[in-house]
Amino acid sequence: MNWLVALYLAVLFYALSPNVLVRLPPNGNKMTVTATHAVIFGVIVYLTTKMVWRLSMSLGIYEGMATKGGKQALSKKK
Repeated sequence: MNWLVALYLAVLFYALSPNVLVRLPPNGNKMTVTATHAVIFGVIVYLTTKMVWRLSMSLGIYEGMATKGGKQALSKKK
């Protein structure tokens, strides 16, 4: 995971926390509200993380010591 994906997940988690943007269901008890927001967070993460990962790779943000050429660029240095 690179820093852009981690930042995206942190912001998404904050935004989907109960009472930050919205409280679903409005009159539910604490456990129901928390479970509902957890399910919404999980679904949004499942549907969007791959897109954010691809966007970060197209911007040139790589994980760890990886280079744009990948293993081929590393093997040429030897």
